[in-house]
Amino acid sequence: MSKLDYCFSNDYMVLRPDRASPFDLLHLLFSPKVGRNKAVDCFTSTEIRSFPRRLALFLNLLLQILLLSLAGPVAAIGAAVELALNFVDNVLHGKMEYPDRSSASYRSLTGLIDRRVDLDRSIAPADSRHHAALCVMASKVAYENEAFIRDVVTRRWQMEFVKFYNCWNEFESAYTAQAFVFCDKAGPDAELVVVAFRGTPAFDAARWRADLDPSWYKVFTEIPGETASPSSSAAGFVASRVNAARELARSAYLGYRRGGYFREGWELLLMRVLAVPLPGLPFHRAHDYVNGVALAARIPKDE
Repeated sequence: MSKLDYCFSNDYMVLRPDRASPFDLLHLLFSPKVGRNKAVDCFTSTEIRSFPRRLALFLNLLLQILLLSLAGPVAAIGAAVELALNFVDNVLHGKMEYPDRSSASYRSLTGLIDRRVDLDRSIAPADSRHHAALCVMASKVAYENEAFIRDVVTRRWQMEFVKFYNCWNEFESAYTAQAFVFCDKAGPDAELVVVAFRGTPAFDAARWRADLDPSWYKVFTEIPGETASPSSSAAGFVASRVNAARELARSAYLGYRRGGYFREGWELLLMRVLAVPLPGLPFHRAHDYVNGVALAARIPKDE
């Protein structure tokens, strides 16, 4: 994608670690003319004379390049871990068979951590909270393969599965987004249509860069606070680590005070611990949104 492709914005800066060469990185350190650097997409006239700011961009690019280089190995490790956990899961359920990644019984790490797929039966379809319960569960199920999703929608939810989509990202030239569509009824009788997108998989190092990337666009110049900078990105990083620690404490509290429905297994607790120091691991997951809806269901509605 060329610099002209950002014409919707009158001011922008997008870091491109996928195009950064050693020369580009050195150029960023010693030259303020970042607009001429292949590792930075911005107007060619853009200059950053502050060395600390250029150093921040340099270090950020290095870290993003590292994550990109680890994307393949991390994905391979993740696939092996999921396969092993599914095999153990089969054995524990009395099935001595090799897991099939395309089958309706194969679960992602998200599905193994939180096995809940049924909708909250305490919330009737006429209840205003029903849509929230349905959407949050669909968001969690979106991490699974097409066969698993189809089985849950049709057999467990008794709804109409429409289609699973593997979406092409033109900017990254890869299939980076997945989604599925389902309805409450078939054909023209449908009164509800839901589109659920998959979030960032646990072992997708390339997507982890979103937590670190200080790229920004200014769309409306008259509205302050529309841009981000390396310093604000760093502040956000620190805040996210604090939130990760809070989520860890809250998960322990909910399991102790609210009972078995909210009690988390060792896999999720381990991920919560690792999420405190590691930026790639989110401090909250689909599991937490399911809990949020379940807790809200226990709050009496206003008369």
